[in-house]
Amino acid sequence: PTSIDIEPTTFCNFACKMCQRTYWKRKSQNMTIDHFIHIYDSFPKLEFIKIQGVGEPLLNNDIFQMMEYSKKKGSHVTTYTNGSLLHLNNNSIKLINTGIDLIRISVDGGNKKTFESIRCNSNFHQIVKNITLISKLSKGWPVKIELWIVACPDNITELPHIIDIAKRAEI
Repeated sequence: PTSIDIEPTTFCNFACKMCQRTYWKRKSQNMTIDHFIHIYDSFPKLEFIKIQGVGEPLLNNDIFQMMEYSKKKGSHVTTYTNGSLLHLNNNSIKLINTGIDLIRISVDGGNKKTFESIRCNSNFHQIVKNITLISKLSKGWPVKIELWIVACPDNITELPHIIDIAKRAEI
């Protein structure tokens, strides 16, 4: 294969309505950098890698090393994040500095009430600030920032508001 998805963590700080992780009874775990390298190196023709699964990738302390390793090996690297941790510990800068190609931030509501009812334990206003933060920090870098939406009956009418969030953040 030339493309794989690797799940670096099953930990998450949200309990989203649509996520299978919210309902399972498994113990959450982080993948180590050594395990990641072992898996990555098992695919000698790897061109594309998505480093994300049911957990929030920024909850794995090795995530930046995983991305850097993948870029060093020549892969196009993508991740998805719930956006809640981008303002902490220079995470936005660290993420951009890995050389990552695409960051997708999940935004499932155009206002606080809807967003927080779908993405339980979230903070809509902080995530909007974080979207703006990473968008500004990424200017001049080759990374692409996108908003990712799971459209459902609860948020379908708010798609124009989500587009407005992207416009205000200059994505």
